[in-house]
Amino acid sequence: MDVKLRSYSAAGKIDDERTRGHGLLLCLAIAITLFTLPSGNEAAFAVPAEQSTTEFSASESTLPDFYTDIVTPSGNARLEFSKDEIASGMVRVATDQATAQFTLSNEVLMKLKKLSPDMTIVFATASETIAIPLSELRIDADVTVQVGREEASSKLAEVLAGLESGVKAGPIRFEVSDLGQQEGDGTFSRYVERRINLGLSKITDAATVLWWDEKRNELRYVPARFQNEGVNTVAVVNSRGDGLYLIVDDPISFTDMAGHWGRQDVERLAAKGIIQGRSAEQFDPSGSLTRAETAAMLIRALGIVPSDAGSSFSDIEDKGYETAVVAAQKAGLITGYSDGTFRPNEKVTREELAVMIARAIAYTGAAQNKATGNQHLSDADRISPWALEAAIQSFDLGIIKGDAVGSFRPQAAATRAEMAAMLSRMLQSLGFM
Repeated sequence: MDVKLRSYSAAGKIDDERTRGHGLLLCLAIAITLFTLPSGNEAAFAVPAEQSTTEFSASESTLPDFYTDIVTPSGNARLEFSKDEIASGMVRVATDQATAQFTLSNEVLMKLKKLSPDMTIVFATASETIAIPLSELRIDADVTVQVGREEASSKLAEVLAGLESGVKAGPIRFEVSDLGQQEGDGTFSRYVERRINLGLSKITDAATVLWWDEKRNELRYVPARFQNEGVNTVAVVNSRGDGLYLIVDDPISFTDMAGHWGRQDVERLAAKGIIQGRSAEQFDPSGSLTRAETAAMLIRALGIVPSDAGSSFSDIEDKGYETAVVAAQKAGLITGYSDGTFRPNEKVTREELAVMIARAIAYTGAAQNKATGNQHLSDADRISPWALEAAIQSFDLGIIKGDAVGSFRPQAAATRAEMAAMLSRMLQSLGFM
């Protein structure tokens, strides 16, 4: 069975695809007198004729050799970092404007690298932030970070016009120039946290953060959880890609999920585009999963972009799910067989799914504790040796649950509803949903 996944394309309609140191951070508001940067920076925003002030977060004692230049619609500024911030391992560069461009010179980056190589720099506007580990930034050139809302391009506007619910927030650009240390299309080597403040907006379980894949003209799900901070709703986004992000809230329901134990997980993941029904009305919760379907669901759940690289498997070439399987293989989520095949249409067992889930957790960089809970599974002795640790770890995390009598049924075929439940629990345990 070919995998069917929800995506958003430039056709303007929903298509079926086959396939976030030590020390205390001391902060107070100080007024920074704005100055005019060289003309090369003036094109981005109009600079007012008179000097103005903008509030930034900083400590009392600053270091003039450590600074960032900021360009906003209200003008230009230079913010010096404090000794306390650098010592803490967390520097926050903040403006009260809705849009900003932050620039760190390679000279400053090299000095920061020597002083605190593991530090994180938080770039913040009035409603959005991005926290970037210094190790993710190249230091042999100036680095520019853009944060803020902007108008949609014609291609993106065409896709957004096809969304039933409309956009809750965005487009919002989080973009870093010259991500020189990673492979791929402008990606970080790890998940980088962004925060989007939705204000007083009310959302449902279907609320989703989407990333605009400019190469393919498609919107793609990225891991995010929504939480209340005071009276505001905030999306905490974990993504490896830079570019444009949006928030939508478009619930989905299936007639055959009414009264089903997995309804909440299935319909929430379907709304996020991670899983897809057999049709618009039917999900088929008891249906089995193929290896190709599972690979595609896993990369979607983790926000991994399908790969156009050639496949090492002899039996997926030119198939609709090839790019998803290749991406899953590159991420270390799946492996093939000794004869060079992937066997995409074979059913996935519960113990195989547990191994794939364990690999997905490892891919995120999340800490993994040693498995301890096998005594709680009545049929642990039936789990294959190669799957035992993964199965018990997933059980310990609450991702896998035994049946009414505590059995895991390791060799039983995993169902679509079980996959949805396990993906949902995995994302929640990671703080990704």
